Amino acid sequence: MKVRGSREAPWRVIKKLESTEISRIAESSAVPATNPGLDIHPNSAGPQIQEINRKRKRDYSPPLRLTGSTSTTAPVPQRHPHILYRLTCHSANFVPIHLYSWNRFKGLEQDDHELQERRNLAVLDIIDTVDGDHITNPPRKNQLRDNFLQDDPNEFILDVDFRVRKIYRTCLRIHSPHVQYVLRTLIRYYPGFNVQENEIFCIYPFAEIFHYWSDLQRVKGDLLGGCGEVNVRNPDIGSEVIIKNSPLLCEHLCTLLDAPPIQNVYGNIVGPELNLHSKDLATYDLLWLLFKPGEIVFMRIMNKLSGFVVMNITYEPKDGESVSPLSNQDPSDRWKITLWNLGYKNKMLRRQSFYTAINRFYGEKLISDLIVFPIKSTPSYETLKGQLIERGKRYYSLICSEQSHMRYDGMVVGENPHHYEGEIIVDHQGFQHEVPVEASTYCEPEDLGGEPLFSKFNDMKCSPEIELEPAQYLLLPTYVLGFAVGKRE
Repeated sequence: MKVRGSREAPWRVIKKLESTEISRIAESSAVPATNPGLDIHPNSAGPQIQEINRKRKRDYSPPLRLTGSTSTTAPVPQRHPHILYRLTCHSANFVPIHLYSWNRFKGLEQDDHELQERRNLAVLDIIDTVDGDHITNPPRKNQLRDNFLQDDPNEFILDVDFRVRKIYRTCLRIHSPHVQYVLRTLIRYYPGFNVQENEIFCIYPFAEIFHYWSDLQRVKGDLLGGCGEVNVRNPDIGSEVIIKNSPLLCEHLCTLLDAPPIQNVYGNIVGPELNLHSKDLATYDLLWLLFKPGEIVFMRIMNKLSGFVVMNITYEPKDGESVSPLSNQDPSDRWKITLWNLGYKNKMLRRQSFYTAINRFYGEKLISDLIVFPIKSTPSYETLKGQLIERGKRYYSLICSEQSHMRYDGMVVGENPHHYEGEIIVDHQGFQHEVPVEASTYCEPEDLGGEPLFSKFNDMKCSPEIELEPAQYLLLPTYVLGFAVGKRE
C-alpha cells in the first residue's frame, strides 16, 4: 500500500555518462585519482574545471528520483579508460553537489535489484494507495521489501496510524514472468495498455483481465488437465496463438485469477453482467465489458450493418472527474467508443478511425438495439457474417476496377430507399461524408499501426489479383456513392 502524506522533498539523483578529452582536465580534489594510462596535465586544472562546473549547472538534464534502498548486490562494472561518471545530487534546501568517479556509483542499480526481489518474493502485488495525514508521532517509517517482516512487526491500521482522506482504485502489479508470458501471448491488440512492460499493471475494475476472461479460464482448465500446450483461436479476425505449458505457469496463472480483488469484481460485477450477455442483454454501467479492443462489431449506417474493429471504450462523465458510471448517475454522461474500418483512398485500402457514443439508458437493453454491438450478438450470426463478406467482395471488385461511369440496376440506399435503373457516376471515396453525425472525421488510428495483430491491414494495394481475408472483406464500407445521371442527383 502506498501512503501519501506531508514530508520533506526527497533527494533526487541525476546520472550522466561522459566521454571527454580527459587530457584537458587536471588532477585536483574535485576529480578522483587519475588513470595511469591517460595523459593528464596537472598545470591546466583550476579554470577549466570551474568552467565545466558552470556549464553543468546551466544545462543538466531533468533529475531522476532515487527511491528505495541504496544497497545493492549488483557487481561493480570494470572501469572504462575513456568514461568518467558524474553524480549530481539535488536537495530542496541545498545547492546541488557534483561527484565524480572512474567506476559507476554504487546504489544506482537498485531498480533492477528491486524488480528481481519482487519477482522472487511474489507473483503479484495488490496495491492500494491513499491520501491523508499521519496520526502517530513520529510517523510510521517506510518498510523495505527484503526485510518488512522484521523491520516493523506492528500492524498498520488506517484511521489509527494514518487518517485517510481519499482512496484510489486498487491496482495489480504482475511480476511473474509466467503470467506475463500468457498475457503477452493472448493480448495482441489493446491500445493504451502496455503489456510489454517489465511489470504489468492492471487497475480496477481490471478490464484487461476480464476482456480475456474466457480465454484465461480455458488456458487454466487445459493446463490443469495436463495439456502441454493450448491453442487459442479467433476465427472472426483470423488470429491464432499457442500457449505452451512450463513449470509454475499454471500455479502462477491460478494465483492471478483467484486473487481476492479479481474474485471480488467477478462475483459482484462481471459475473452477473456476463449472465445478462448470454441472454443478449446489457446494462449501461458495464458496457465496457461488451466492447473488447480488437473485436469486430456492427454499426448501422444508412440502415445497413457495417463492420468495424473496436479500438477502445472510455467513460465520459459530465463532471469530468468520475471514473465509473457506478458512482455517477448523471443522465448526460456517455460511453465514447473509438472504432476503425477499411477505406479506399488513392488506390489503397487504409485503416481509418472515428468515434461514436452510447448515451445513458436505465435498466437492461437488448445488445442488438445499441447503435454499435458485437457481431456475435446478432441473430443468425454466421449467416449474416457470410452475407456481409460477399457484399465486401462486391465492393472490393468495384473499387479495384476503378470504374467511374457505369449502368446500375438496383436499390438506392438512404433515408428513402428506392429502385433505380440508369447511368451513374461512381464516387469511390464519398462514403466518408456519410458517417453518423456523432462520428469524428476519418483519420489514421492512433494505435501504433495496429501492431502486431492488425499490421497486415495497413495500406493494402487494391488489385483484382489480390484476394483479401474474410475479416478484411467484413470491414469494407457498406456502399459507394454515385451520381444518378438520369435524375441528376
